[in-house]
Amino acid sequence: MNLPIREHVVTVHNINKFNYLCQLCSKSYDTINSVKAHYVACRRQRDASSTTDVATNVTSNNQLAVNNNQVILRNPLQCIECQMKQVDFCAKDTKALVTHMRTKHAAAYEESKKVATKRVAWSPDEDQILAELEVKLKKMQKGQLLSRLVVEYNKCAVKSKAPSRSKDAIRTRRQQHEYKLLLRSLQSQQLSDDSECSDSDISSSNNNPVTTTHNVTPTPDPSDVGLLIQKIRESVDSIVKIANLKLNTNMLNAANAFINQDNGIDPLELSMRGIEEDVKAIRDKELQKPTRSAPSSTSSGKSTRNAKRLEKLKKYGYYQHLYYNNKKKLVAEILDGETSGAKPPPMNLVEDYYKNIWSRSTIDDSPVNNIKTVNSDSIFAPISRDEIKLALSNTKKDSAAGPDSVTIKEAKAIIDNLYVAYNIWLGVQGIPEQLKLNKTILIPKGNSDLSLLKNWRPITISSIILRVYNRLLAYRMNKVFKTNDKQVGFKPVNGCGINISWLHSLLKHARLNKNPIYACLVDVSKAFDSVSHQSIVRALTMNGAPSLLVKLIMDQYTNINTIITCSGSISNKINISSGVKQGDPLSSLLFNMVIDELFDVIKDQYGYTIDNIGTTNARCFADDLTLISSSRMGMNKLLELTTEFFKERGLNVNPSKCMSIGMSKGYKGKKSKIESEPLFSIADAQIPMLGYIDKTTRYLGVNFTSIGAIDAKRIKKDLHDTLDKLEHLKLKAQCKMDLLRTYMIPRFMFQLIHTELYPKLLIKMDILIRKLAKRILHLPISTSSEFFYLPFKEGGLQLTSLKEAVGLAKIKLHKKIMSSNDPMLCYLIESQRSRIIEHFMKDLKLGDSLTLNEMDNIKECFMKEKRISFAQKIHGVGFEVFSSSPLTNQWINGEIKTMTTRTYINSIKLRTNTLETRVTTSRGLNIIKTCRRCHVADESLMHVLQYCSSTKGLRYSRHHRICAKVANKLMKNGYGVYREKSYPDPNNSGSYLRPDLIAVKDGHVIVLDVTVVYEVTGATFINAYQTKVNKYNTIMVQIEQMFNCVSGVLHGLVIGSRGSIHHSQLHIWHQMGFSSTELKYVAIGCMEDSLRIMSTFSKAIL
Repeated sequence: MNLPIREHVVTVHNINKFNYLCQLCSKSYDTINSVKAHYVACRRQRDASSTTDVATNVTSNNQLAVNNNQVILRNPLQCIECQMKQVDFCAKDTKALVTHMRTKHAAAYEESKKVATKRVAWSPDEDQILAELEVKLKKMQKGQLLSRLVVEYNKCAVKSKAPSRSKDAIRTRRQQHEYKLLLRSLQSQQLSDDSECSDSDISSSNNNPVTTTHNVTPTPDPSDVGLLIQKIRESVDSIVKIANLKLNTNMLNAANAFINQDNGIDPLELSMRGIEEDVKAIRDKELQKPTRSAPSSTSSGKSTRNAKRLEKLKKYGYYQHLYYNNKKKLVAEILDGETSGAKPPPMNLVEDYYKNIWSRSTIDDSPVNNIKTVNSDSIFAPISRDEIKLALSNTKKDSAAGPDSVTIKEAKAIIDNLYVAYNIWLGVQGIPEQLKLNKTILIPKGNSDLSLLKNWRPITISSIILRVYNRLLAYRMNKVFKTNDKQVGFKPVNGCGINISWLHSLLKHARLNKNPIYACLVDVSKAFDSVSHQSIVRALTMNGAPSLLVKLIMDQYTNINTIITCSGSISNKINISSGVKQGDPLSSLLFNMVIDELFDVIKDQYGYTIDNIGTTNARCFADDLTLISSSRMGMNKLLELTTEFFKERGLNVNPSKCMSIGMSKGYKGKKSKIESEPLFSIADAQIPMLGYIDKTTRYLGVNFTSIGAIDAKRIKKDLHDTLDKLEHLKLKAQCKMDLLRTYMIPRFMFQLIHTELYPKLLIKMDILIRKLAKRILHLPISTSSEFFYLPFKEGGLQLTSLKEAVGLAKIKLHKKIMSSNDPMLCYLIESQRSRIIEHFMKDLKLGDSLTLNEMDNIKECFMKEKRISFAQKIHGVGFEVFSSSPLTNQWINGEIKTMTTRTYINSIKLRTNTLETRVTTSRGLNIIKTCRRCHVADESLMHVLQYCSSTKGLRYSRHHRICAKVANKLMKNGYGVYREKSYPDPNNSGSYLRPDLIAVKDGHVIVLDVTVVYEVTGATFINAYQTKVNKYNTIMVQIEQMFNCVSGVLHGLVIGSRGSIHHSQLHIWHQMGFSSTELKYVAIGCMEDSLRIMSTFSKAIL
């Protein structure tokens, strides 16, 4: 109550006592100062209470109405959402309640947020659109400008579902100084563009250029184009004169026709005949080789017990067959749920569907502006033999053959003819007509409805001869033509990692700073199959390609056909008038060049701006385009520009497969509200909105929510489920370990690298993987962790440590991004992810000054630490020997099909000293460890395999088998072999020495004595060898005299009982004629004999 009112009440109404009530809580106070002091605290409490009430959907007076006659008081910190589900949850404070709502009831939490709808501030995008409309309307000069401007602007606002503006609001905005500056800038830009267009029209009318069949004027050829072609002719002439070059008659005739420019002979046709002739000769030679007979399919005679066991064996056989023939299909079937018998629709529907796509030709008559200047002479340099070798080596060995069935192996065998043919094709700027026929196969996209053809991906495969040629051209063109840095697909960078980090960091930055942001993941329907061939010519021309290169490229897309093969059926020939061939090395570069112009169209306008840093609005990985804006109208404008650009290039955006993400600024800027309703549309078709954080969409292999990449804890759960499926899979243990190593772990590494997580979570995942490996191999829980990560060649299982691999990959990606020239991207990564990188650097004990070049040596440092640690543990006894003999460790990768699961598991236990004995099972316990058979020494592996009297006969058998293998090998090599011949010992009268083997050939004698030792260190082998030499050296003279030999040599053949051979003695085995493969099986045989000893020992105890 103010002072005049108080005086009036006292004087007129004779009231002298006053009570001051709080308007919020009706509490009474005697003085005005008291109520003023109370009001501030009361209002703060009311605001907090209202926030809680909105979040929990309760009434503002903290009461819950049960019916019209009864009111129940409710705790303001109680979650009403939980209470509705009969769950009693009460937070300790308001902050805890908000956190609970955000994590457990995301939808209710987002619905509780308010967004300002009145007096909304103008965004930079809205200013830009308003200024562009004004410039456009002034140019039309019709009617009152302000009225028309209000109408046109509000049309854009309604389409974007953005707040509309009144006439007064637009009038006021136009008077602002910053808007006037923007308007002047646009007007001056418009004047400069108009003058450039008029100049270009005048020049084109004067010059009257000759256009190509694609209505685009290519860059004129360089003046020395004739010199370039002449150099190729000279190169071909010098090639055919090389003495040791294997060229057939057709290829020589093709070379002569090209060199002499004989118009009556087609060098392309002759060169193709030469290639076909060589391929036919190779195949005829292969047919003459003897083939192995197929294994008998007769059953083993064992009867099946019941139908359940029969079903189990059938499933086991099916999975084993898939493992050895198509691992990718096995993984997809087990983990992704893809059906094994997935078939596309009937061939007639398939043919009509793709004929409609590929036979459609789009006219791209857009003007060509800003033609770049490049030096393309290097593209037409003569092709060297080394370039062809590089292209062949970079082509995968299992690459699918084209319609001519030529394999990469056959292509490597005819490299001499390819050397000539490729230079002829380059000089003529064309390819033979036979290579214009392609083969198309259909690959399912995931496990969606495969009855629809849109869920199949067509891969068009040309001849491998042409693919190697195009790979070579792609190498050259990539060095000449540079595309925008916003396009990272098919480039020698981690494009997926960069784009994922960019999108995640933008969404996180907007949420943390309470900024509005809108993203759209654009899906282009059949992008590679639909791009216009005229657009390819236009893109080449804009990038400065001369007409000679345009002719070379477009010859491959002239009169080109394909046949579709699926489900054993073959379609008729389909003419390809649009699209590029997926699977061809040149297609990715051509597609990138076409899409590259989009970034010149949208520039950096309508994007997301960070003050003093810059603006970003789009990035692309091949055809995966992502648009970003800070306003609804800006995003709508970007979509309009993008769809119009794609339409001109023969491409169509599929709104139903696109996905939008939106976060608007909350009331008074307190929070960001996730949008859940569709806001954008293309051709009146709405683009779905991702919505609350419980929904995800997949972007470049990583699942995203509306606030960024998914929580890594979800990945951990998926990993747990995947490992559980693998454990129960009907496969051999070694097959499971191979799938774990080559498919399962890499499957999750990509997601882990590109999501936010800390080392502690990766350590837990590593523990999950090691536990699974121990269960598969039946290893004790105490098995040393280092054994799982050591490489095969050193006797380990070669699993990947997620903590190290993911940590190093994150650090490497972070450093590469920070060294880029994009300040916006660098700022986002530095501000959002530096703390995580610091944690990994600290956990991996890496210095802050670590460079990218030094990171290549870090893995070896980690491995060195593991070697040292493992060698010091009980499970690493013998590691020194195993690690020095990679040859005898090859069985660990599980590729030896003859090794049974039981043998593989027990061999792993034998190598790690975990095979069950009293010592291994009672380590650390104070119990009796004496051998249960001989009762002489502790029952350890060494004792049982080397010293126990109960296994003496089995040890003799192991020794004799090795001697027999050595003797058989020596006899095959022409030696006369004598076994255990007795000679008197000169140093001990009455005793005789009996070396295991004496081999004689051409006056030379080899004395051999075999011994099996238990691997502890390398000195064990050296001492055993020296002992044998010292023992039999005294009788060498007698042996030489007996067999009339001029020279002789004495060796002790020492082999480890756990299947190893010391590296210092490998040359002895090789001198006797053992190949590496044979020596590997000798070591495995010794190890299997040791397992028989252990098995017999254990059964005898039982």
